[in-house]
Amino acid sequence: MAKTNVWMSVSDLMTGLMVIFLFVAIAYISRVQKNQSVLTDYVETKNELHNKLVKEFEGDTLK
Repeated sequence: MAKTNVWMSVSDLMTGLMVIFLFVAIAYISRVQKNQSVLTDYVETKNELHNKLVKEFEGDTLK
């Protein structure tokens, strides 16, 4: 009977540890997605600016 109680205690500790790691993983994924959206916005803005500059000055270059 004592062995059963020990293993139940260990399994409860492992379950708690798993839940903690789950929350850490969710927080990490959330942060990565936020950084990815910032990077995507930067690239889109840079491309739009480049296209506008090319369109504005396309007649000013010597061909």
